[in-house]
Amino acid sequence: MNDKEHVDLNDILGQPAPSYLFSRKKQVSVLIFMILFALLVVNFFIYPALPNFVDRNGIAADGPLPNGMGNSPLMHFVWSLVIVIFGVLVIVLSHTMQYFVKRRHMISILGYSAWVLGELLLMSIIFAVCVFCIRIDNDFMHATLVSLAYASFIYLVSFFLCVLYMSNYEKKAEIKKLKGELDSVVTEKAATKDTISFYDEKGEMQLSIAKEHFLFVESADNYVNVWYLKNALPRKLMLRMTMSRMEEQLAGTSAVRCHRSYIINMEQVKVLQRDKDGFYAEMGIEGVPDLPVSRTYSDAVTKWLSLQ
Repeated sequence: MNDKEHVDLNDILGQPAPSYLFSRKKQVSVLIFMILFALLVVNFFIYPALPNFVDRNGIAADGPLPNGMGNSPLMHFVWSLVIVIFGVLVIVLSHTMQYFVKRRHMISILGYSAWVLGELLLMSIIFAVCVFCIRIDNDFMHATLVSLAYASFIYLVSFFLCVLYMSNYEKKAEIKKLKGELDSVVTEKAATKDTISFYDEKGEMQLSIAKEHFLFVESADNYVNVWYLKNALPRKLMLRMTMSRMEEQLAGTSAVRCHRSYIINMEQVKVLQRDKDGFYAEMGIEGVPDLPVSRTYSDAVTKWLSLQ
């Protein structure tokens, strides 16, 4: 069992890293978020803790920044910006190298993880050199460990949040794509068969009827009512589906959107009558109401009638 789990883990780590991690547009977005996150953490969490750190290390200073480097909030922000810029340069150079490497070789999840850890280690060393040179910490090894801790928190937390967001975004885009493909399949089936099938938002078929028995679809908030004939009597079935997606499913059939709240089977329309409130479509079936035809959709209705 342990061997199988070990093999499975190796298989996962050996898979190519997700493509969105290499998207230039997404990398710019990640970089901007990291900069803002780093400035927030440095100015509101790290700098306020420096006076105690300086006192523990016996460094003479008149405030959080030693050697007269300035203790105003503005100077804190300036120095934090300088440190963050060093980190940004490391990431930009690293991702530039990564771009050329990926053009020639596949970068696995394991390889990408090692690359991220390498970036983190390099940034920690650069930060440690800065801390050591301005004498915030006289022990270079200790400065390196402290820098590694701070850099790990800033870099890994912000990076994890970005990856979580991008992964969720990609999953939603994939689901949307699959729904679009499903709607296309449903539309093709509806256009080529003598029956019309109605699916809910999960893609599960709930009703299949002969085209001549289909009457209209009525909007009901996040649901729709499908009206049809059964034993010559009108019946309705409620489905969880939006009108826009239902309209896409029925594309290529005799169903036409006639109103914001209605999709009508034009083959069932017997009379298109106009009164003071506008056009109404009559089906001449007892128990079936006349449906309004709004100005927005009147052209589509009259065009369909003119082609028959």
